[in-house]
Amino acid sequence: WRWPQPVLLRHLEDGPLQVRVWNPKLYPADRSHRMPIITPAYPSMCATHNVTDSTRHIMMNEFKLGVDITNKIFDGDANWKDLFTKSDFFRAYKYYLQITSSSESTESQLTWSGLVEAKLRQLVLKMELVDMITLAHPYIKAIDKIHYCLTAEEAEKVIKGGTLDNRSFTVEEGSLETDHTSILKENGLVTDESDIKRLFTTTFYIGFEVGKKLNLVWPVQEFTKLVKSWDKYDEKEMKITIQSIKGSKLPVELTGGEKKRKRTLDESIQNESTAKKTRVDSNVL
Repeated sequence: WRWPQPVLLRHLEDGPLQVRVWNPKLYPADRSHRMPIITPAYPSMCATHNVTDSTRHIMMNEFKLGVDITNKIFDGDANWKDLFTKSDFFRAYKYYLQITSSSESTESQLTWSGLVEAKLRQLVLKMELVDMITLAHPYIKAIDKIHYCLTAEEAEKVIKGGTLDNRSFTVEEGSLETDHTSILKENGLVTDESDIKRLFTTTFYIGFEVGKKLNLVWPVQEFTKLVKSWDKYDEKEMKITIQSIKGSKLPVELTGGEKKRKRTLDESIQNESTAKKTRVDSNVL
């Protein structure tokens, strides 16, 4: 398919309502859509308006991979289970951007992390404008954790994306209300509840491919300004930290303790000589 040629099930129609119909001839924003798939019902809209160059590249690679595996299945060279292998996102890239939003209450964390997640697409778009970034791949899920801090230093570590031994718990989405205090007491890790400061974090990851040198200061600063401009942002309670991190430094719970594979989606920039020259300037806010 020749993107950005739109996928249409029927011709676009004007109607009696005073609503906007997708039309790249009239609207510059519609012309910017990378992978337009248009809804057939009036008023026609682009169902894929949030697709970026990177996410389109990722989807096209996955479609191709699916076709190749399916053909092998029909030829008797593969099994259906091969089509449903677990994602290797946390082993696919050499560098990742770790975005950690944190709050001191479940209510604040739900709204704050939701706002950050909703704006992540803007960060991906800004990363794509950096010359040396060839691909920016956001992970599909957020990782929620509850931390039980005993000192200000531990709280600072958590806010910057760190964890505490035996006092940081990963929870399922919607389970931030879970209280682990009794477990900590049973294990002798805390004695007085008044000494505990609970912090809630939601972490997002973006894997990216780079050329020789990279500086992410501009996209990180712009994204931070964007989310902090939210009218409900509380500077005292809501925090956000963004930093670049090597794949080899990712938490074991994400990589499964397995050795990272050496290649990524675009193998042409992943040879050993390029890797030795690569430098990523991290930015922590």
